[in-house]
Amino acid sequence: MRKLLALVGAVSVVALGATASQAANVVNASFPVGFLAPAPCTPDFFVAVSGDLHVNVSFTGNANNASLQIHVNTQGLSGVGFPTGASYTANGNARFHFKGGLNSATVISFAARFQLITAGGGNNLTVDGSFHLTVNANGTPTAINFEPLLPGTCQ
Repeated sequence: MRKLLALVGAVSVVALGATASQAANVVNASFPVGFLAPAPCTPDFFVAVSGDLHVNVSFTGNANNASLQIHVNTQGLSGVGFPTGASYTANGNARFHFKGGLNSATVISFAARFQLITAGGGNNLTVDGSFHLTVNANGTPTAINFEPLLPGTCQ
């Protein structure tokens, strides 16, 4: 988590330095992760997941408008359930988008999906979530939508 926060901080510094109408692929990198995921759809208490996350960040901006996009997806994540030792594949992606300007609407969107999949089906976990906010040029919210990530669905 600290690596991800440091990465977002570095992206912000680089993105703020972009010049007029410059489009930049600020970050395109992969890094290793490891975490414990709850496994409510299985006989396991949790799944120890490890693998890589790929992060792509792009920024476009000028004196009046800015757009920041962050896309994160899994690369080869797999896990082992505790206490059964069952093997899992973990798939997921997340997208964040900010677009705004001095005299225009501001739009912030986030969407994510994470899946824990095991052989045989019937005990797979899918977690989806999203957030969208649009604020007009006067500062009044005109669209708000929030769908929380938890609890997820068993399939």
